[in-house]
Amino acid sequence: MLKIAVFGCGYWAAFQVAAWQQSGAQVVSVWNRTYERAVTFAEKWNIPHVFREAEDVFQWGEFDIADIITDVGAHQQLTLMAAKHKKAVICQKPMAYTLEDCENMVKACQEA
Repeated sequence: MLKIAVFGCGYWAAFQVAAWQQSGAQVVSVWNRTYERAVTFAEKWNIPHVFREAEDVFQWGEFDIADIITDVGAHQQLTLMAAKHKKAVICQKPMAYTLEDCENMVKACQEA
């Protein structure tokens, strides 16, 4: 069973989590810039682990895929964290503000 770590608890996150759960994957953790929002989201979707810091999710590491559902401004930083920790990434669109940032993100993941 795939284990998913969700980054971001905004509007689109509910659709992503519902799809993961319907597909048979297990959403095992959630992080959001606003911790209280992450706690509320986790309770609603029965997600067992909530983190205050994104880096703590990667240090914990008990997941297969990082699903990055934040606003575009956080995509590159979170994708590079995932690559550093050798985790697969799904990143919502738009991927980044510039083509150069997109290329850096892809390169980091390929090298990982």
